Amino acid sequence: MLSLARAFAYAGSPNVVMSLWPVDDQLTSGLFTAFYEQLREQFFSGEALRAAKLHYIKEADEYSADPYYWAGFISIGNSAR
Repeated sequence: MLSLARAFAYAGSPNVVMSLWPVDDQLTSGLFTAFYEQLREQFFSGEALRAAKLHYIKEADEYSADPYYWAGFISIGNSAR
């Protein structure tokens, strides 16, 4: 995949969490709050993102639980931090 993630990898970043399409920042802020809480619990970034997505779906209303708002986020690189 050619993306800004490649530039981060070349710059030495071992892992990048990115979105495959534009999303609403306000609706997905809860997703990333949960993501950082999971990272603090010593999860790998891929596992933390998965757990955050599950938490987001559980807490979201019918409108914002649509996959458009959470499924586009992926972890690229070494997910062991």
